[in-house]
Amino acid sequence: MATLFTNVCFSFILVFFFNYLQVCSSQVVSICTSATLCADCIIVGSYCSWCNDDDFLQLNPSKYRCDTLSNLTQSGCKNITIVNSDFQITKNDDLQDLVQVKPQEIAVQLRPGQPVKVKISIKPAPDYPVDLYLLMDVSNSMADDLLILKNLGVVLASSIKNITKNYRLGFGTFVDKNIIPFIQPEYRNFPCNAIKLSNCRGVFSYDHFFDFSQDGTQFQNSVAAQNISGTLNVPQGLFDALMQTTVCEQELNWRDKNTCRKIIVIVTDAAPKVGGDGKIGGIWKVNDAKCHMTKAASSSQSILLEYSAYDIYDYPSVFQLNQKLKEYQVVPIIAVTSDVMSQYQDIANVWKDLGTVIAELKSDSSNIVELIKNNYNLISSTVRLSDNSPDNFIISYEVNSTQCPSGSGNLCPNVSLQQQVDFFVSITAKTCPTDLANAPNMLAINIAGFGVVNVKVQYLCNCPCAAFAVQSSPKCSNGHGTFECGVCKCDSGYYGSICQCDSSSSQFNGTSNCQADPNNNSSLCSGYGSCICGQCVCVPIALPRKVTGKFCECRNFGCDLFEGKECGGDTRGACVCGQCVCNKGFLGSNCGSIDCNYNLQTKCTVDGVVCSGNGNCDCQQGGCNCNTGYSGTHCETCVTCPEICNNQTRQNCILCNNFKDEISYNKIDVNCTNCNLYPMINVTNAQQCSITLNSTCKIFYSITYQISNQLSSEITQVQTALSCAAALVANKDILPIVLGIVGGILLLGILLLLIWKLLVTLHDKKEFEKYTTGQIKSNWEEAENPIYQQAKQEFQNPVFAGN
Repeated sequence: MATLFTNVCFSFILVFFFNYLQVCSSQVVSICTSATLCADCIIVGSYCSWCNDDDFLQLNPSKYRCDTLSNLTQSGCKNITIVNSDFQITKNDDLQDLVQVKPQEIAVQLRPGQPVKVKISIKPAPDYPVDLYLLMDVSNSMADDLLILKNLGVVLASSIKNITKNYRLGFGTFVDKNIIPFIQPEYRNFPCNAIKLSNCRGVFSYDHFFDFSQDGTQFQNSVAAQNISGTLNVPQGLFDALMQTTVCEQELNWRDKNTCRKIIVIVTDAAPKVGGDGKIGGIWKVNDAKCHMTKAASSSQSILLEYSAYDIYDYPSVFQLNQKLKEYQVVPIIAVTSDVMSQYQDIANVWKDLGTVIAELKSDSSNIVELIKNNYNLISSTVRLSDNSPDNFIISYEVNSTQCPSGSGNLCPNVSLQQQVDFFVSITAKTCPTDLANAPNMLAINIAGFGVVNVKVQYLCNCPCAAFAVQSSPKCSNGHGTFECGVCKCDSGYYGSICQCDSSSSQFNGTSNCQADPNNNSSLCSGYGSCICGQCVCVPIALPRKVTGKFCECRNFGCDLFEGKECGGDTRGACVCGQCVCNKGFLGSNCGSIDCNYNLQTKCTVDGVVCSGNGNCDCQQGGCNCNTGYSGTHCETCVTCPEICNNQTRQNCILCNNFKDEISYNKIDVNCTNCNLYPMINVTNAQQCSITLNSTCKIFYSITYQISNQLSSEITQVQTALSCAAALVANKDILPIVLGIVGGILLLGILLLLIWKLLVTLHDKKEFEKYTTGQIKSNWEEAENPIYQQAKQEFQNPVFAGN
């Protein structure tokens, strides 16, 4: 019975799968056959091919020139046009000191719907050039911070020098627009009276003080020369200053973005004014995102350049800055106080593809040097890819999981110097642009802090055979059309397969040729066209809507809706011939269902194993939910397994970075590498590991994994001191010692109980002896109770007379 049931189920599955393939195949064929010109055949489906044979339709009247390659081959077509997407690498310098990204330039030829896949390699180089610009708020609230920063110039230069020898420092300050109502007119040039300071500057927008240099002393002198200014309201003009610092590349003497890492450190304790806020001061012009730094008109010799268009253009928006920061490859480090941290965190989230990092500044800015150092290390060890592609493109990223186990998609954290990481970038054009001449033909794939890959785009929107077209060909009814790719493209006013119909004189004859099924009296040209000269001419409809097909039966609109969009929108599917053709990963008549099998196979399964056997596949989200103790994209990493302690590279890193003296003393041969380590704290769900230095000393460390949005990053925490002698004994022979301690406690308890029992017994014995002795010594005398009366007594009645 069980065998019969299994066979029935298996047969049912086979039938369902076969029917599903037939439906999919018929949809593909119908999409291709709706195209009547080679150019349309390329656009309508990435799997469609075109037959150029002149006599193809005469020999195969029931066939179509635009069809799948297999169908055209079976139909005997000899000259088939196959157009495929392709790419060429046009600049491919090797990875070296000044080149961290390879290739540098790519040319792609894209057929709509057909992707190309390109490998991009990134290799962090040591001592990579750095231009670091300190952009500081000098409004009144930063007075105490400025006093500390004035003494940190040399320290900052020394700290950067430890990271890279090829560095330069620049410096500028900002306050806000010097216009009403942001200032009081009487305090315009000397706001000290308003803010009660003895020495301060007049209100200004943004001034550049120090050109890029390695001279830490001069840098400190430039910072020390600054004075506080002030305005009426708290939000400041940071965005004006940031825009000018970014786009004034030549004016501020930035180095070439392709051979230098450009960083702007923003120091402030106030929220920024954004696009639209300038209207309060009567400024209506949208920020033009261009450089307006001019030679300073101020009498102060220390000001090199000043922003001169602050009263002409509004503040830039967050998205304007995002675009320009990406274009000029500038990475912001945002150092702000805790009270405005949440506002800048929202901005940093928008700018995350730039590699933006945000950190909390102490109220007196005393941690600025350590903050810059730590966040520079984070920037230089995190590889993140992004692009500036318009809506007509789909670009996806996939990191090499072997080289970067903790990475995912466009991100790879914890990359060491000289470690190469490869990404595979898929580029797809959705459709051919309506205005091909003015369509964007350049893309940029930005690797924040490392470089950029420029992509030149060519759209494949026509067939190669179109180059051999014959205008006014005799094959098209004596020159009434152009013979191109085996068919006639008729001149205006002529129709038909060979332009034999003149629209001015043709009649509606032969209407049966304009009906999909004449026997059922189907409507002419499906109701979406006119029958002219025995052929359907479909009615023109406003783009992007189209009506195509021999009987105008194919429409790219009118499909089922999902969330208010036909076929759920471009991300889920496309409306083709009145039916939804779903993208991979989606199912249903409106592409509204998730294809769990697709997610299971493509996003959760590696080598046939779902989530490495250590978790479950989340169908809706398309990722693995790992069991406790496991992490990684496919739950492939065991967080608490002892084997994780055997990583020699990690052990070498710990020895080199934290215990150099012990390496030398114990004569240990170690290959040193760079890595990120953290002090040992109390952690949970961590694998405890150790390194034995000698017979008496060990180093203990723990390994945990931090998981965010299905992205896992490794965290190694190391103790700050060696564990030797007694500590090692406690770790090595823990069971005997624990048993000894427990046994000792038990013996002590029993001993105390025995002593207590002995003392109680002795006390009771003493009391008992005292009692018996008293009994013996007592001598009682016999006596009558004075109040005792006999039970029987006699009385004489005095009045009794007798007998």
